[in-house]
Amino acid sequence: MMQVRSLLKKYMIMAIIIIVIFGAGVWTNHLKAEAVKASGGELQTLITMGHRAAEGTIRVISKWQGTWNVDPKFEGNAFPLDAAKQLARRLQLPEVQQIEESGHIAYRVLDERNEVNIRFNWEEISSTQSYVIVQFETENKDSLGFMEQIQDEAGQQMKDFGIDAVWNGAVQGTVKGEGKVQDVMKLAESKLLTSLSAVRAETYEDVSTISNSYEVPSLAARINSEGRWLNMQMAVHKISGSENTRITIGLPVITIEY
Repeated sequence: MMQVRSLLKKYMIMAIIIIVIFGAGVWTNHLKAEAVKASGGELQTLITMGHRAAEGTIRVISKWQGTWNVDPKFEGNAFPLDAAKQLARRLQLPEVQQIEESGHIAYRVLDERNEVNIRFNWEEISSTQSYVIVQFETENKDSLGFMEQIQDEAGQQMKDFGIDAVWNGAVQGTVKGEGKVQDVMKLAESKLLTSLSAVRAETYEDVSTISNSYEVPSLAARINSEGRWLNMQMAVHKISGSENTRITIGLPVITIEY
């Protein structure tokens, strides 16, 4: 009788371990899916802000980026070149092109679908680690739905591939007029900040540019800056030789030239 109880106890412990491991895997996949889903909502928020702050056509950029570490357990994932080729295929991109830049080997693809420009960049940091960026860009409002779809798919593929990819995005447009950058910034903030419950956290300013960073608790994208979580950055730049002023908004920060 004691032996039977011991066996039953052993099997119960094994079952609990299996359930915990399975549950952890399900939860991890759930978190990955939620992160990708959140990026789509943030992109829509970003586009809405761009149309409110700028005039006319806006440029929309979405990026997934993160670190890849070699993992021989995954087929085709033992060497950077093989892994880069495999990920590019998963994203339905053309064959990667190998280049050398600043002493590092990189694998790149430039593609275009439905007026969405796609840039795949895989740069070797070492023989066992690389940094990967997949960027989508368009100025065609009719292509935004398609862009959101493929950027979600890319984020999921990168996470499934073992890359702890994080999302960031930006919109860029112009405002006509001879107004000072400070005045253009105040007007843009008056259109955006109240509805977002945003709090200005950091400011940078020079002769032709002003840049503000904000805490926006309603936004998921965030980055830590000296102990504060920043969710949004907005920059206004006076274009040299033009009456136009350029507005750029990034979540959580601007990662393009402004």
